[in-house]
Amino acid sequence: MKSFINFWQQTFNFKQKISWRQASSRILKNLIFIIILYFIALIAPPSWEEPIAYFVQVYTIISIIPTITTTISAIK
Repeated sequence: MKSFINFWQQTFNFKQKISWRQASSRILKNLIFIIILYFIALIAPPSWEEPIAYFVQVYTIISIIPTITTTISAIK
């Protein structure tokens, strides 16, 4: 959980240096979170399905930024 929170806190910190292991861990945890959200959208009642799916799509698009930052930090 700490790695997931750090993933979002370090969104615009391009100066940090992290290992590939940390980067892959952060990205994998974010991917698992997205999959869980999609699963919740699938099992939700029909009236909730569309708003949850919309939230998941927005979250997925927004999470591209910290993913790119994490990748750049690992490359350094």
